[in-house]
Amino acid sequence: MFSRNFCGNAAPPGLRHPGPLYFMSIRPKLLITFLALAILPVVSLGVLGFVAGRDSLESKTIDSLEMVADLKAKKIAAFLGEKRKAVQTLKNSFVVNTYLPVLLDHADDPEHPAFKAATRALDGKLQRLQAIFELDDIVLATPEGRMLYLSNAEHVTDWLSHPLPGHEKTDYDRGETVSYFRNTHENGKYAILITHHILDGEGKVQGLMALEVNIDVIEELVHDKTGLGETGCTVLGKKVPGGFVHLTSHSVGTMADPDRVLPFKPKKLPMQEAVQGRSGSGVTSNFAGTGILAAWRHIPALNLGLVARMDANEAFASVTRLRNLTLFFSLAASLIGGIIALLVSRSISRPLMQLKRGALEIGRGNLGVRVGTPRRDEIGVLSRAFDEMAASLRRVTASRDDLNREIAGRQQVEKQLRESEARYRDIFDHAHDLIQSVAPDGSIQLVNRAWTETLGYDIEELSKLNLMDVIHPDHRESCRSRFQQVLSSHRTEMVETAFRSKDGRKIVLEGSVSVRYVDGEPVATRGIFRDVSERKRAEQNLREERAFLQTVIDGVVDPILVISTDYRILLMNRAAHALLPAPWDGETELLCHQASHHSDTPCSGENHPCPLREVQHSGEPATVVHQHELADGTGRIYELQASPLRDENGTLLGIIEASRDITDRIEVQELLAENRKRLKFLAHHDDLTKLPNRVLFNDRLRQAMAKARRGNSQVALMLLDLDRFKNINDTLGHPVGDQLLREVGKRLSYHVRETDTVARLGGDEFLVIIEDVQDVQRVAGIAHKFKNILAQPITVDEHALAITASIGISMFPADGVDGEGLMKCADVAMYRAKEQGRNNYQFYTPDMNARAHDLLLMEGQLRKAIEQEQLFLHYQPQFDLASGDLTGVEALLRWNHPERGSIPPSDFIPLAEESGLIAPIGEWVLRSACAQSRAWQEQGYPPVRMAVNLSARQLRQPGLVEMIEQSLKETGLAPRLLELEITESAVMDNFNDAIMVLTDLKVRGVHIALDDFGTGHSSLSYLKRFPISRLKIDRSFVGEVTSDPNDAALAASIIALGHAMGLEVIAEGVETEEQKAFFTEKGCDQVQGFLFSRPLEPDAVVRFFAPPASRQTLPAATAARGKAAWTSPS
Repeated sequence: MFSRNFCGNAAPPGLRHPGPLYFMSIRPKLLITFLALAILPVVSLGVLGFVAGRDSLESKTIDSLEMVADLKAKKIAAFLGEKRKAVQTLKNSFVVNTYLPVLLDHADDPEHPAFKAATRALDGKLQRLQAIFELDDIVLATPEGRMLYLSNAEHVTDWLSHPLPGHEKTDYDRGETVSYFRNTHENGKYAILITHHILDGEGKVQGLMALEVNIDVIEELVHDKTGLGETGCTVLGKKVPGGFVHLTSHSVGTMADPDRVLPFKPKKLPMQEAVQGRSGSGVTSNFAGTGILAAWRHIPALNLGLVARMDANEAFASVTRLRNLTLFFSLAASLIGGIIALLVSRSISRPLMQLKRGALEIGRGNLGVRVGTPRRDEIGVLSRAFDEMAASLRRVTASRDDLNREIAGRQQVEKQLRESEARYRDIFDHAHDLIQSVAPDGSIQLVNRAWTETLGYDIEELSKLNLMDVIHPDHRESCRSRFQQVLSSHRTEMVETAFRSKDGRKIVLEGSVSVRYVDGEPVATRGIFRDVSERKRAEQNLREERAFLQTVIDGVVDPILVISTDYRILLMNRAAHALLPAPWDGETELLCHQASHHSDTPCSGENHPCPLREVQHSGEPATVVHQHELADGTGRIYELQASPLRDENGTLLGIIEASRDITDRIEVQELLAENRKRLKFLAHHDDLTKLPNRVLFNDRLRQAMAKARRGNSQVALMLLDLDRFKNINDTLGHPVGDQLLREVGKRLSYHVRETDTVARLGGDEFLVIIEDVQDVQRVAGIAHKFKNILAQPITVDEHALAITASIGISMFPADGVDGEGLMKCADVAMYRAKEQGRNNYQFYTPDMNARAHDLLLMEGQLRKAIEQEQLFLHYQPQFDLASGDLTGVEALLRWNHPERGSIPPSDFIPLAEESGLIAPIGEWVLRSACAQSRAWQEQGYPPVRMAVNLSARQLRQPGLVEMIEQSLKETGLAPRLLELEITESAVMDNFNDAIMVLTDLKVRGVHIALDDFGTGHSSLSYLKRFPISRLKIDRSFVGEVTSDPNDAALAASIIALGHAMGLEVIAEGVETEEQKAFFTEKGCDQVQGFLFSRPLEPDAVVRFFAPPASRQTLPAATAARGKAAWTSPS
């Protein structure tokens, strides 16, 4: 049984199993189609948008959490790094290395006076440093971790003598440890403890330093919710036995419970991963099972975990809203689409049913039926076509004659078409251009005669040719691409290509190509071409000539432009192109003033004359100077040479402009002029102070003396030498010293007349010429004024400097009749001022020459004394007051002059200091004393300390420490047996550098003694920074200690002060039994002086190595004679 279609007809035999749509009418089909098209895209886009939005939001949120976690982990690491640097600074400090040994020596007796004194000294330093480094406590401990000192007084009661918290004994073997511990004395708060070894001079661990760090800064950083939303937070956690604990709140609105241990779970929780040393991020859940987005980081320095997290509900809130919105719009689109589909299906199905009924009527033979409809869409067109078809059928069947007449008419039209085709063929064949028609497959359909004659093919050969056989191989790919453009654009395109003739010649063509379409399908391509081979060869020759010309001018290093009379640039070389503000393709219009000056108007005026106008005006070559701005904004000066460019008739076509950069030449010329001016100034002035130099000074001095001769007046010459200026250079640096010299020059110049002269010879020496002197008292007044103005503080780089000067004055003509004589006299007077204690002025007197001569002579003899071994050492013993044992000797320098006999040290030591001979003399004394001490040991005598004096100049000597170490190494003397005696003033002259040198020596084991204590000008704040082991009471206090209560009180104070600081105290110059008894009563440790022994030769000292009972001491009378015969030991 056959199925029926919607017209009631049986289904076609070929369709065995038609689907349900086959039997469905068109109206439900249209309705289903419209609903599918309306709903499916909306639903699909909604689902895709939701998935993509969720993935993007998840990625961005995790990236943000990773950024927060990384930033906070880095800040915590940076915070800890600062505290680690503080440990390094504090553990190497002088105060820690000084007093830690004291604490260790009395570790079992915190009530010991030395322990308490060391604690107070440490408090004075470390409590201030605790505040500076923002610490809760600074702790010093034994190598085993027992705490000996705490800078925080509130912690002492709970922690002193207890072990360090949060550490095991094995932790200290690692050098530095960092622990996160719960602080019992801060209400259970957590804190950080950083511990580090403190090494002694031999590199062994002598103790530990620990810094307690408050973690409020870390907690504030962790609690910062920036970038974490409403439910987000950052959590710190710590691994503990059995699991981990949260050190900060792990959710919004809750408090941290560090006592609650959370066990590890099989599921990898963020904090569980972080405390186990792993970092990561992702969508996961917290310990309570709540979905979260998190980034977790491990902080290795504290072995802590850090988690930045946000609830998944908050993170995906916007995506959830998007899902609901998509669902709403999908339902709305479905409803609207259904209504539209119903309306459209009704508008389509109703006229189709009418067509169906009309077709059935025509099939029954009713040719008069009509289904006309006013619609203007395709169905309306179909209805009208149906009506026309019905009308045509009616006409055909009504009149056969009309059909025959129509056939005859068509035959006539065909004849006319053939005649027209013949005419067009004649035109086609006689055209000079090549015309072709090619099928889509490339076969050649039609060509004209010009085509066959140009390419050399016969008509018969065309059927065997494809268009690609004719196109030259070099152009086939470009032609294929061009033809595709023509097909896609549906319009005529211009083409330039090349064909290959039958004999192999390459023929260059240009023309147009278009496509002929039938029923919308391409059936042929039409091409009209013209042979341009000759023109192309001519253009190629022209390009080669132009390229050759361009190559020639590109070889010129100067910029070259060819400019027309309307300012257009016709040609330029590579050098000119490099100066353009922007690249130029050579085709667009570019004006010369645009290229050189970035201006829209031509050059004009005297400062910028136009070279084109100059040539147009004169008809001759012209040279002008312009300033051009380069592409980078810098300005350069160019010399432009413009030459006329004329045609064969002499008509001016433009100019050829060659430019040369003369900027450097002009700058060199200006620099040379400035240098000449400066050299002229420098030839007569000091470069630093701008005062007259020696050359100009000598000239003005000659003029002043000549004027004085003519006017019967006097001239005063002052030589000012700044006192201790070198100390300023050494301590504050040469820039400060230079500024000080400039200020001194200004002050001196301000307080003299315009007729007087202030000059600088160099270094710290200034010269002043006072002209027209009628009264010497006026010169003294000026010198006194100079003292006052220099005494006023000078502020340089926030340093308030007080400077003094030694002034020597000579008078013309009384002291000299020429400049050289006056200078010598002023120099001698200046040195006399220095001998008088500096900061004064001296007029020259004749007896000064004799003294200067003696000093000069002695300096030369002292140099010979070093070479001829006239210098030798005596040694004065030092004794322990309590036991009477020999504790050491002091090496004292002597000079045995072959003619003058014994010269006192007070006469030649200052001279050696001033001349610089103290350096080789001091090195000789040190080596000799060390060698003698070692020789006594080799003779079997017990070792005693050798004291050697160190001068201020030696203390500033570079390489002093290395020289002392080398002397000890060469002689074999142990560093602990050497004591260097220094004065307070020697240290204070260059305090910071001196402390560094002395500390270095102390670390190497050498003892330091402070000589002449009480006579200097240091304060106790400086004294406690001296790395000394012994104080030496000056003989000026010892001499009248039994008769002057002030001297007695000072001596007793020095002894008490030394013992309070843990120092030994020795009194020098003890000459009477009363003095000995005084120092015994006051607890002085050691003494030396003529009461016990005068300075002796080495062989005479050995008798003091015997026990006190068998030793012979000098009687008082002998001591008195010794005092008269020998100078003081120092």
